[in-house]
Amino acid sequence: MPNPTEIEYAFCETIAAATTHIRTLTDEGRKEGGGADTRALCGAKVLWDTKTPFSIDAVTRWNPWPYALCKQCRACFEREHRRGRVG
Repeated sequence: MPNPTEIEYAFCETIAAATTHIRTLTDEGRKEGGGADTRALCGAKVLWDTKTPFSIDAVTRWNPWPYALCKQCRACFEREHRRGRVG
């Protein structure tokens, strides 16, 4: 099991690309061209990672350009952050 502060995340999208989600990355890393290998924190099946760099600040101050951040993904991430389980 990895150290929680070493877990990496990415913003990602489903086929609809109307809502941005958050997923944990595996050793395979980011999948901007498709083939995402984990589900979003909310459980949604996602297809690719966005080019938007992931940061805690980006989650807490989310100011979407045309897309909204999934409320469930955000809540899951913020809960883990408060518990000290993510950087």
